[in-house]
Amino acid sequence: EIPEDLHHLSPAELKWAILLRSFRLMGLGTVLVLLFSDPMVDALAELGQRTGVPAFYVSFVLAPLASNASELLASYKYSLKKTKKTITISLSSLQGAACMNNT
Repeated sequence: EIPEDLHHLSPAELKWAILLRSFRLMGLGTVLVLLFSDPMVDALAELGQRTGVPAFYVSFVLAPLASNASELLASYKYSLKKTKKTITISLSSLQGAACMNNT
């Protein structure tokens, strides 16, 4: 589907506009990861020290839960509708997240 602000462009211009937009968004995502990854590591390390939880459990249990919190919440909201379709979407989303985390 073509974004509304790009409908007026020719196919060649549309291709370049979408490509440039995708690069801008990937660059923004990279900058956000660079900004927030170090404070996240520091916060999880401090949490482990204060609670006495070994670093292994913090890194292999808490870190994935924290990084996938948005997917967990979205899946939970889908599953609250309790229809076959929404529960299937919820489970598929969680399985996809698990596969992405293991690759």
